[in-house]
Amino acid sequence: MSTILLSELSEKHYSRKIAGDVGEICEPLRGYGITHFLYSRLFFNDGSTYSLTNHWESYFHHCKMRYSVSPPVSEKIMSNKFFYLPGMTRDSGYNQASYDWINLFDIGQPIYFIECQPNYLDFFIYGSTPDNAALINFYLNNIDMLEKFKFYFKDKANKLIAKSIKNKILLPKEMCSGFNIKMNVDESVVNRQKFLKQLEVKNYIVPGQHCDISLSSRELDVIKELANGCTLKEAGKSLELSPRTVETHLNNLKSKLKLQRKTEIIKLISDLNLLRL
Repeated sequence: MSTILLSELSEKHYSRKIAGDVGEICEPLRGYGITHFLYSRLFFNDGSTYSLTNHWESYFHHCKMRYSVSPPVSEKIMSNKFFYLPGMTRDSGYNQASYDWINLFDIGQPIYFIECQPNYLDFFIYGSTPDNAALINFYLNNIDMLEKFKFYFKDKANKLIAKSIKNKILLPKEMCSGFNIKMNVDESVVNRQKFLKQLEVKNYIVPGQHCDISLSSRELDVIKELANGCTLKEAGKSLELSPRTVETHLNNLKSKLKLQRKTEIIKLISDLNLLRL
């Protein structure tokens, strides 16, 4: 295994040699206007990384300019998988990198999927041309497609990734600082609790076939427990309700939503993003 210093990165590096192969794997994206793709893994222990991209010139420039590997990301957000749309101005920091992408390489409208694991970060970056503003709506309406492409890419690029691991680059500390913003944990927890208390909801209004439907917070609590695989008895124990009361809430949901199966209710509630509240 060979890890080189950033200063040793050159046109002969393995990531440059496979850019064309990465481009072929990314061909399904081009039909939707996505012309730029980069997959990168950054290791926490030493700041080493490997990257596969179909646009090596912009990646090479980014490294040589020693721009941060990611837009600023809070430590709290890093606890979950998320996508992030950075700003596109040239004020400072990572915004300068975005400015260079636009003006030097005609790359814009990026979206980042960042997955945080115990020992590393995975980045999946999609982009297009700066004038393709409509792509933002495409991203937001097709998150599931982009999520699936991640698995498609790793499958198709399996051999390329295996060799990339043997050709890692050691990044300086300043390039790894963007995602390591420290927060006052106690203050953030207090603010979060205060905010959620202010947003206490008794009834959740959701769209129905003919009119809006009101779901009680207790009904939502019940379906969350059932979505996690609990039985009626287990859900009741967790919520301090009798199994019969839990069943009553479930039947109320079936009646309101005009659905007969528990799985159908769970899917609908999930599609409305209510399971995450």
